[in-house]
Amino acid sequence: MKKTIKICSILLCIFILSGCNEIGTKVTTCTHDNDQSKSGYKILSTYKIYSKKDIVTKVETNEVLTTKNTTILAFFEDDYKKRYESESKKYKGFSYKINKEKEKLTTNLIVNYKKLNMSDYIKENSAMKSYVDKNNNFTLNGAKTMYESLGATCK
Repeated sequence: MKKTIKICSILLCIFILSGCNEIGTKVTTCTHDNDQSKSGYKILSTYKIYSKKDIVTKVETNEVLTTKNTTILAFFEDDYKKRYESESKKYKGFSYKINKEKEKLTTNLIVNYKKLNMSDYIKENSAMKSYVDKNNNFTLNGAKTMYESLGATCK
């Protein structure tokens, strides 16, 4: 009896420590190399799409902008801060970090679709309607289609 309890306790601990909330989560990665050298910058974007049963739960975006032009760097830093702050207040579910270095701006954005007010988001971003199901859930296929339409490659 004691042996069974010990084994069950160990298995339970392993299950909890292994991240039981991540079981069944699929991660799809999309990348986009946006070379705007003629305009003076490049942006390398990586999108990690987390989904369960083909419904997106969150997207982690990492963008690295490189430029030698300090005006471009400042413009994008200001634009990202304003946009992400505004969207976070309006729809919830957004968290971000922006780091500016000498010739590089790194942005990390996480959109938690479990917390996002998708109904309001779709009302103001009508193009999103193409990427959600009848219950306004952002679908994995919709996410891949959206990022691929921006020029990304998804795996």
